[in-house]
Amino acid sequence: MEKKTLRYKLRRYIQGKLSEENSRAFLSYVKSGKDKILLQELIQEVLDDPIDQHLLDDPTLLAVLDNTWDQLHLQINKPKTRSLWDWKRIGAIAAAIIGLLFIGRWFLVVENKSVAPQAAQNVISPGKQSATLTLANGKQIRLHETQNGRLVEESGIRISKTTDGQLIYEVSGKTQGEIEQNTLSTTKGETYRIKLPDGTQVWLNAASSLSYPVSFANQRERTVTLTGEAYFEVAKDAKQPFIVQQQISRSKCSVLISM
Repeated sequence: MEKKTLRYKLRRYIQGKLSEENSRAFLSYVKSGKDKILLQELIQEVLDDPIDQHLLDDPTLLAVLDNTWDQLHLQINKPKTRSLWDWKRIGAIAAAIIGLLFIGRWFLVVENKSVAPQAAQNVISPGKQSATLTLANGKQIRLHETQNGRLVEESGIRISKTTDGQLIYEVSGKTQGEIEQNTLSTTKGETYRIKLPDGTQVWLNAASSLSYPVSFANQRERTVTLTGEAYFEVAKDAKQPFIVQQQISRSKCSVLISM
């Protein structure tokens, strides 16, 4: 690949402006080990460019720093030196978590890679354990006002509240009809934890909301929509990628893949 073309694709990838298909093709090219010396030179150029300095403050990219560099290191067959490790901005180059800008929304595709959980402390701040659950029919449930135990059962899914204040979705029977969507939302000063039907756990920060299907059965992808901030501990499933659609660019999430 020509240097000009490789530089263009690298920048577009870092900025999240490649399509999903082109992003996967670019990562595949990086993994192939072709032009590894040229790629190193271009990475250095990009990292030294003041235009890209704002990327260094992205907590999600920094959270995947270790995993990202390990992946790139294996492909370019170079020693993992301290000078490279000290480049915090290397996390913006070939993230195992792909940020895609597509039709006005940020799509975060979570692949099955282990990700360091340190960023959770930066994302989730202390707050009152409370939230509002909005069901598919529009009914709202103020969780701090309800008793523990089963809250509702719909479409073969049982929704319960535990004694430690967690919302849990469990499959109680065969899912019937169209998959319904629920929304968990918090106001300022509130936080809440939810266990999705696939076992993924989410810590929702204050003034945030998470919309999700009550079941991921028979779906190619596990897709949820986030507004605000959250920390995800994703249940591993290679056949069903977990995708976070972020409604606004200011939304933040950190991810840990359960092994």
